[in-house]
Amino acid sequence: MGGQVLVTCGATVCFDRLVENALDKRFFGLLLRLGFDRLVVQYGKTAEGQELVTRLTQQYTVSDGQFTVDGLHVELLAFDADIVANYTQKSDLVISHGGTGSVLDSLRCNKKLVVVINSALADNHQEEIAEAFAQQGLLEYVRGDLSELLRVTERVCNRSYNKMPSPKGRIVEDVLWS
Repeated sequence: MGGQVLVTCGATVCFDRLVENALDKRFFGLLLRLGFDRLVVQYGKTAEGQELVTRLTQQYTVSDGQFTVDGLHVELLAFDADIVANYTQKSDLVISHGGTGSVLDSLRCNKKLVVVINSALADNHQEEIAEAFAQQGLLEYVRGDLSELLRVTERVCNRSYNKMPSPKGRIVEDVLWS
């Protein structure tokens, strides 16, 4: 079958828990079992993000930011200014931090979407936004650990979701207050 999964943390801050989960062998195994053959992990532009990815992938032979595990091709990406055209549109599933821009980009591309809430952020609006979109049947979200991400990812791959309605000017406000 084949297919691509994009895991995106956003450009500015590395979301360690999301990167750790995305580069876990159990996550690789789930993706392979679901029929995916490609995983792109976008981890952000920080030195800490690069160090984390280097540490988590030291057991693999990484060349030009890519490696293969049991038939799953993994690409590591710090940042791409045109991530939507180069990766989101080409992906079958997106697993994203809860930043509004990333969530809206994925929904506009009509992608199945799992949002992972970064509870470590101050003034965190991610859960409120994710919950509002989830109530409209547009996505699923997780707050927890790898086991929750594995369960929800499998569920998302096995069901259909509503398409985001055409915007009337204020997408986020319309979703939050509808």
